[in-house]
Amino acid sequence: MILGSIANSYASKYFLESFEGYRLIAFKPLFLLLIVGLICLIAFIAGVLPAFRASRLNPIEALRYE
Repeated sequence: MILGSIANSYASKYFLESFEGYRLIAFKPLFLLLIVGLICLIAFIAGVLPAFRASRLNPIEALRYE
C-alpha cells in the first residue's frame, strides 16, 4: 500500500496531471485483507489435506508403494 501511494503521487505529479482525481494504483484495505485471507485459507487447505491423507496411511505400505 505504501508503494502504491508513492507511485500514485509520482504519477499524478509527472504524467497524470491532466487527469485530476485519477489514481494509477488503488488499494482498498478491506479487499486487500479479503484477498490475503482467501490466499491463507487456500494455502492452509492445500497443506492440511495431503497431510491428513498421509497420516491415515500405514507407513510400511506407503513406503512399499514407492
